[in-house]
Amino acid sequence: MLDRDGVVVAVNEAWQAFCRDNAGDLTGCGPGANYLEVCTAAGDDPVARHAASMVRKALRGDLQAPATLLTPCAAPGTSGWFDMEVASRQAPDGTCDGAVVSFSERVDLGAARSRDVLPWAAAQPATPATPARQAREGTTVASSRELLTFPDVPRLELEESIVQLTERATDVLQAQGRLRELLRANALVTADLKLEVVLRRVVHAGRDLVGARYAALGVLGEDCVVDRFVRAGSPPAPVEPLSPPPADAGILGLLIEEPGPVRLREVAIAPSSLGFAGSQTEVSSLLAVPIRVRGAAFGYFYLVESGRGEFSDEDEQLITSLARTAAVAIENAKLYEDSERRRRWQSVTTDATQSLFAGDHDRPMGVVLQGAMVGAEADLASFADLDEDDVVAELVEGELAEVLAGRHVPIARSILRPVLEQGAPLLVENYGRREDIDEITDPPITSMIAVPLMRGQLVVGAIVLARLQGRRPFDRTDVEQLEAYVGHAGVALELNQSRADQAALAVLREHQRIAADLHDHVIQELFATGMAMQGMVHRTHDPDNQAKLVEFVDAIDATIRRIRTTIFRLNRAPYGGGSLKERLLSVVEDARPALGFTAHAEFSGPLDQAVPDELADHVVAVAREALSNAARHSGATSVRLLVQLSGDTVTLDAIDDGRGIGEPTRSSGLANLERRARDHHGSMEVTQPAKGGTHLHWVARIERP
Repeated sequence: MLDRDGVVVAVNEAWQAFCRDNAGDLTGCGPGANYLEVCTAAGDDPVARHAASMVRKALRGDLQAPATLLTPCAAPGTSGWFDMEVASRQAPDGTCDGAVVSFSERVDLGAARSRDVLPWAAAQPATPATPARQAREGTTVASSRELLTFPDVPRLELEESIVQLTERATDVLQAQGRLRELLRANALVTADLKLEVVLRRVVHAGRDLVGARYAALGVLGEDCVVDRFVRAGSPPAPVEPLSPPPADAGILGLLIEEPGPVRLREVAIAPSSLGFAGSQTEVSSLLAVPIRVRGAAFGYFYLVESGRGEFSDEDEQLITSLARTAAVAIENAKLYEDSERRRRWQSVTTDATQSLFAGDHDRPMGVVLQGAMVGAEADLASFADLDEDDVVAELVEGELAEVLAGRHVPIARSILRPVLEQGAPLLVENYGRREDIDEITDPPITSMIAVPLMRGQLVVGAIVLARLQGRRPFDRTDVEQLEAYVGHAGVALELNQSRADQAALAVLREHQRIAADLHDHVIQELFATGMAMQGMVHRTHDPDNQAKLVEFVDAIDATIRRIRTTIFRLNRAPYGGGSLKERLLSVVEDARPALGFTAHAEFSGPLDQAVPDELADHVVAVAREALSNAARHSGATSVRLLVQLSGDTVTLDAIDDGRGIGEPTRSSGLANLERRARDHHGSMEVTQPAKGGTHLHWVARIERP
């Protein structure tokens, strides 16, 4: 038995008996002796050279099956011929751990002619000579250097040539087998047009082709950093299946910069850096091959821990060939994916614009967001705009809608700032790697894209799409398609708005006619009736009748106030105007889809004439937040919005019949309301009425010069 360096580590009893019977020296041919050095000492003898070649292949683990060489031996009492068999010795983990050399006497070939003995022959074991053979007449014991001899050189050269031809034929068969495996792998890789399927097949085919323990394909993002791994081999670590690698990729990051294949031994990388389970800090072998699509780097193919101890040059050539085939398959898959993606966007663009032109939706922006989600295969879509210094998610569709709807983020630290302020599209491939990420409040998003919604040259908001963790990130094509879709949707929204304006103007004219009739006839008659009843109060002396008359007069006054509010509502411009009352009524109309009904609004006092514009902006913002809270949290069936001006004090009350405010999970909205009140020397209070629901009482004071 030989170790990996060809040193004899053990011999059996038969070998020891042969040496003793033929005056051999175990110190020169037993444990501790280097078998290859003994063969080298034989010089140019062809049998010795071939024996050494066989042993070296066995030590490298290149012998797929035991090899046999016919060798002569001049030991007395033997036939003169022995079969030398060489085989690799396997360690428990399957790697090559040395070689085993054994000899068997051939008695069917006749006696070999005697000749000079080669120096290495004494180190070869043979079947031990029996005492009967040693006692054979005319037999003498030879020295250790004279035990073996060889036939004529031409005969040995012929035998060596035959053996070499046999080995080469074996090598050719093995090469053919690996080529067939490569062809099967190529056929498997090119059999599908879905990118994710192609990537998984590349990884599994490459791992099986070279017998690696782990295999991973690192896909590069737009920033030329690996943003995800596709893996095969040992069970992956308990992370998301396509999660990004750590930002500090160490040697993996350096390998990305290499233009060609790289083979390493005993490399200090942990399988966990590729997403695999385990606590290893280094691996025995690594083969990394780049995959380039149209000359641009697409990713890097990592094969880790060869089953034969290390990866060979042949392994590198096979994986390089597979990588070229994979590049073609990946390019075809990407072209197919792009064509399908464009077809899908074209379809949703047509559907969304037709739906918007039909004008049968209460929330046209919801139609736009749902179409964008389908086109981009996103998990959520949102329309965001500016509210003073905050970015507000006005409408959210899909996953996390309840969590994100109405969320306020200061514009100074919002990722959407360039979109809303500059009208620039945004692509965030690795949302979780942002420096300002807040793992508690930020949603579990892996990638985000956003484009501005324009009205002429004015940015009116942003359409935002996101994919959650575990999904493939967006790319530039997604941004381009979303820009085109939002451009068409913006035109459809404007046309829809124009048509709605025309319809509203027609309705307004009718409302004005009705309002004139109410003012000229109904209110005047009610006012006259009220004056007459008030005059009767002093003509009757019955206290009960006086109280009832006063009660009737107050009811008539309240009815007149409600009619005046109705007249004002009928006379207001479509979608609001410049006055405070009109803006408040627009807020009520905007909240109707979220509430499911129209909130009741009442006004008292000269709000339009006496409230400054700056304070009016705050009143409108408070009303919008109050109705938004009622829609999101209360589950109310009715909401009353009361706004009145008494002296220098503006009071806003929002009362609903819902389940109460409870314990709010986010206090930024209420904190903003309280800040607005303090800025105008007022206060805010949220209480729960005795009959249930929520009562928001907000007070501000007008500052006189």
